[in-house]
Amino acid sequence: MAFSEQLKLARLAKGLTQQQVAEKMGISNSTYCGYETGKRQPDVEKIKRLAAILDTTGDFLLETGFTETSDSVASKRESASIPTDVSPEALNNMVAKVTSLLEAFGMIEPGDDLSDEDTAFVIGLIHTIQTYRNKGKL
Repeated sequence: MAFSEQLKLARLAKGLTQQQVAEKMGISNSTYCGYETGKRQPDVEKIKRLAAILDTTGDFLLETGFTETSDSVASKRESASIPTDVSPEALNNMVAKVTSLLEAFGMIEPGDDLSDEDTAFVIGLIHTIQTYRNKGKL
């Protein structure tokens, strides 16, 4: 998954809008939007700030494949409501399937994307279902 997709996933999981992240970064909304669309690339310092704001790591955003041995990564990922045992690709696939279901039931128009808030809700719902399944409640 590209940096731009990872960035959007982390932002949605944190429940922030693009404008909120841009304000926290001290950059314009259009600059931040460029990061999420892949039209702009932040420098290393900005990636570090983004990771801190979104309670994740540069490794997650960049998908470098490096791992940390401390528990800080797991706790940050958990606090961002990103399931630890579900890959970002699988999470995106699940969101796409939910979008298809919503289209089938006429809740959204075909081809429309979910709003950021709706996507964050779906990710939270998936996380909740995963938690209950792991506890044997479903």
